[in-house]
Amino acid sequence: MGAAPSGGTTSGTSGDEATRIILLEYSRSDWFRRALLESSELGECRQSKVDVGHCPKLPSGAKCFVPPNIFEAVVLALSEKHVETHKRHVLLCPIGMAQLC
Repeated sequence: MGAAPSGGTTSGTSGDEATRIILLEYSRSDWFRRALLESSELGECRQSKVDVGHCPKLPSGAKCFVPPNIFEAVVLALSEKHVETHKRHVLLCPIGMAQLC
């Protein structure tokens, strides 16, 4: 069983700069959740958020893998645009896609 992505994009602002955020939707699978939240490959990425007081797993269960400096702006933009996220969602920033964070 694979996790097939689908989803859309949204944008928010960080200061004066617009930032494009990709919202992916994956089939719910325990292995994928564990890979995002527990794998050693993403450990540094997750820790970069924790170090500044953010949790890569949002209260909705969505996983947010954007650079720490725009994390709050992304969460605020989701709220302001009334974007509902769930456990099956992953938020990414295309600028950091090569290294994910």
